[in-house]
Amino acid sequence: MAVKPPWLQTRCNATRRRKPAGKTVIGETRRMMRRGWKNGGVHHLLTMSQPRHNLGRVVALAVMSEVGSEEMEAVVTKMAQGQQKLERIMERFLEAATEDRETIKQAISGQAKKLETVARAKETSIG
Repeated sequence: MAVKPPWLQTRCNATRRRKPAGKTVIGETRRMMRRGWKNGGVHHLLTMSQPRHNLGRVVALAVMSEVGSEEMEAVVTKMAQGQQKLERIMERFLEAATEDRETIKQAISGQAKKLETVARAKETSIG
């Protein structure tokens, strides 16, 4: 039978074990990528619900939106080797993705304005 990724496996409560120490998000991610689950590691990063993993989730999203999964794998291995802190990787990717931060700011403010106008239009149509 084909090996399913952990989030698809069905397990009864009797066999559910405590998570072993040292099983990190990064470790899991690399394992999934080695096993060849398509974007498995990224899926894992994105589905982690604990707040301490939010940074990883942000990195994964930023990276996935800008680069392919091969580069993602390289980033994950780098993170695992502890060469750089997550924040630094994040900054590097954001800098690479957008040369100047002004465009980001403009895009965000533009989005906010759009939302405001939509909200106003809704209010007037209801009123």
